[in-house]
Amino acid sequence: MRARFVIASAAVASLLAACTSTLDTDGLEEQIRALLEERGGPMVTEVTCPEDIEVEAGATFECSATGEGAEWIVQVTQADDQGNVEIEIVGAD
Repeated sequence: MRARFVIASAAVASLLAACTSTLDTDGLEEQIRALLEERGGPMVTEVTCPEDIEVEAGATFECSATGEGAEWIVQVTQADDQGNVEIEIVGAD
């Protein structure tokens, strides 16, 4: 199943770590957890994203999520250099 979720700019602005040029991946992991849980599937127990992601418009990276026998691969694309991202579930078990 392929689903796409886009987080609004206002909600994602906080993903920029204060005074740095890296994304706040802890905040991003929480956003991904919330989006997956909104879908009504299994409860999410863990979301993991790479650390120290440089802010760069158009850059992509993958995060993974697990929960109650389910696994998801989540692709994150940086929409701009302000910390706004698009989140897309690209794989699920």
